[in-house]
Amino acid sequence: MHVIPQDSSANQAAIAGSMISAILREHAAAGLTAAPRVHIERGEPGPTLVRMSAGADQLIIGACCNAKHRGIFSGAVVPFCLRRALCPVQICADHGERFQLRPDNRTSD
Repeated sequence: MHVIPQDSSANQAAIAGSMISAILREHAAAGLTAAPRVHIERGEPGPTLVRMSAGADQLIIGACCNAKHRGIFSGAVVPFCLRRALCPVQICADHGERFQLRPDNRTSD
């Protein structure tokens, strides 16, 4: 799933879908065997991802690493999802580092 702002145009949604399809084609060429589903959702990223995590086996979030600040935790979405997701969360940072937190380790706000 890719979350875009609520007020995004149809063109922005199409661009997001094209980006996801290109990524899936790359993974398929590399031997991805799962049958992924592409879903574009409109809304605020953190709350939308948490809502969609209900009933999911896992929530995987792509994150940019900002070493100047706090790495992958410098934005708002990753910490929000780590604290509130209803399933295990994996964060795949742009430098290849992976962090994992199970839902029983999350904190409540």
